[in-house]
Amino acid sequence: MDKKFNELNLLPDKYRFNIYLQSILQKVAILGVINIIILSLIFMILVFQKKQLTKQCHYLDKKISEVSTLIQKIQPFINKKKNLLIQFSTLEKRKKLFYLNYSIEYSPFIATIILAENISNGINIVSLSFNNGMFAINGTADSSKSFYNFYKKLKNCKYIKDINFYYLNLDKKTNLLSFKLDIFLKLVW
Repeated sequence: MDKKFNELNLLPDKYRFNIYLQSILQKVAILGVINIIILSLIFMILVFQKKQLTKQCHYLDKKISEVSTLIQKIQPFINKKKNLLIQFSTLEKRKKLFYLNYSIEYSPFIATIILAENISNGINIVSLSFNNGMFAINGTADSSKSFYNFYKKLKNCKYIKDINFYYLNLDKKTNLLSFKLDIFLKLVW
């Protein structure tokens, strides 16, 4: 028993019981108030979290609708890209048929296509002549890297048999590299 109650043992039982009851009721009341405060805090936290989640849901719904709108806007471009890829593959097939059916040495058209495929960015053709499977090219390059990429592409092309390289000079006024090449083509078939 509590020390307080030991001192009151001289009281009659009737009063002693009332003191016990009053002490218990006070403790229950204090615990009840503490529970109500804790439950109120929990409830307030839950309400706050619900508001935050609702805001986030509205924000995400808005972003989802924006993304779907953007997807609808780019859908025509996606379809156009698919159509262009189909056209490109058809043209690639036609190009292969040209290569299979014509000799490059006797076809300036096919030879020009092969050369055009190998011209890199930064390369400008000043003069071009074709005779009996050979291109004579005079041109300029914006930089040595541009010329190197162009020359490397030509060397790696399976339709080019040989390249005669004559010169590569820097024009100090224009800061361009001028060059001269002869390109000999292979027969496609």
